[in-house]
Amino acid sequence: MIFLQANNDPNVVAERFLDGLQRGQYQLGLDKLKELDATVTMVLAFVRNRMNNHASINALPPELLALIFQYNLPPPDAYLQFDAKGTRVQVWNEVKSRITLTHVCRRWRAVALDLGCLWNLIDEGSSEATSAFLARANTAPLQAHITYAANRLVGVDLIPQSKNIRNLFLTISQNDRSTIPSGNPEFVFDAPNVECLSLTTKCSPYDDRRPLIDLHSPCELFSQGLPRLRRLMLRNMCWIPAAPYEQLTHLFITEGTSIPLVALLGFLGRCSALETLVLVDVYIASSSAVPHDHRVALPRLNRLTLGIGGALLSMRRVLQYVVLPPTATLRVMGSKAFHALSHLQPFPELAFTKGLDRLSVDFAPHAHADAGGRTGNAGTGGVVIRASGTPSEGGAGPGLLLDFPTYRGTAQEAESLEQLMRSLIPFERLVEVRYRVCRGQKPLHLLGEGCMPALRVFRLVDVTQAGPAEEEEAARKALVDGVAQCLRGCSGLERLEIWNRLAAHLQEGVGDGWQCQQPTLLGEAFLREHRTDGRVRTETCAPSMKIAGTEVDWVECPYEW
Repeated sequence: MIFLQANNDPNVVAERFLDGLQRGQYQLGLDKLKELDATVTMVLAFVRNRMNNHASINALPPELLALIFQYNLPPPDAYLQFDAKGTRVQVWNEVKSRITLTHVCRRWRAVALDLGCLWNLIDEGSSEATSAFLARANTAPLQAHITYAANRLVGVDLIPQSKNIRNLFLTISQNDRSTIPSGNPEFVFDAPNVECLSLTTKCSPYDDRRPLIDLHSPCELFSQGLPRLRRLMLRNMCWIPAAPYEQLTHLFITEGTSIPLVALLGFLGRCSALETLVLVDVYIASSSAVPHDHRVALPRLNRLTLGIGGALLSMRRVLQYVVLPPTATLRVMGSKAFHALSHLQPFPELAFTKGLDRLSVDFAPHAHADAGGRTGNAGTGGVVIRASGTPSEGGAGPGLLLDFPTYRGTAQEAESLEQLMRSLIPFERLVEVRYRVCRGQKPLHLLGEGCMPALRVFRLVDVTQAGPAEEEEAARKALVDGVAQCLRGCSGLERLEIWNRLAAHLQEGVGDGWQCQQPTLLGEAFLREHRTDGRVRTETCAPSMKIAGTEVDWVECPYEW
């Protein structure tokens, strides 16, 4: 204890002692060396602890440090078994990242161990971590991930804290992909406070060797049921759990075995409190048994998302029978979405679309965008159509998002898209239109001629790249004629913006047919060139094509994959 007992400067004492050891002044045996090692370890720990106290982060009170830890935690719904691209999420990686916080320093470890919400992620696949996390979580709401197997008991460790489980994610192994739970409760623990339940089967979708899903025969999983369940997610399932479906607010169904349309509609009719409904690649077996005038009302629905990535799914039939409220938002996307909707004849009348008054048509949806909002050379193919309406007194308004990534603009596709637009968009009500075109697209062909009498704001973004002089002149003339044609009769037009490389040459085309005394033509401000690796790259600064309330945010809306 020479360092602690000396009245001299500790640095001087340490230097003298080290010098003495090196000169052989101290003859120390093995036992003395072990004692010295323990003493030096204690001194180093003491010094490093004092050094940590001078770090800026450690000047914060423990309460603020705990808030920082909490702020960096992902939202509870971020650990779905699959992310937006269908890739399996590794929960164990997040478990390890939380353990890492306890290895930084003694102070961080003390704060982290006392923060229950940091340890609420329970992965049954790691028994050691499960017991430690359950002990540290205390009374914090739990998020449990369990692999279900018909031949063994699962979730035994959760029995003491089953009342704290809020989110429960069950994965069915491939060996049990065709096993339907028996009539008895399947789990030894109860789930009286579970609010979100996710069921995922690990196998190839549309496996015809599995039994067909029976929506009228749910399976009992817990002895006390699921009285507080609000969110249910079913991925690739051939059975459904027993639950109070009349109180569900969020329902997500994707893949799995085929479902007759009449059974699906009856099932949705029981979910009368739904606010969000997401159906992705659901295989609807037959629609012939549904009466033509049959309707299913979902009066509280805020958002309906249809993801259509496979052929012959018949998912478009849902739009014929589900009645959406006036403030609903409809989102249809996927590689087969355009093909599905264009073959829905006759197209059903959707009452909520009558309230749409803002439209965005983007024929360059995959253009590169940097952090500053600038877009580079546009990608080829695809179209995204967005529309919204004036919010009601409750703050919500109707919305529409159609994302067709495989649209190529052939004559037949263009005709089908025009018919679809006429069925969905009330052009006579539109007050604002944003329209972006690229090479190979006929300018403004979706807007028709003189059909927007209420239009006040029109923004056209042309990202066509430079070409031969003859093509440039033809493009300029087509653009001028297209604008003049679609704006004919728009007597109330207040603002007209043309974002185009040839803006300086468009002035001669501005006439009475444009219905705007002082149109804004943006050319030089629209284009910016910079050199990268000896090559010239053109970037554009243009208004966003996005409309608030219609976009899919995978962070805020993790159920919409």
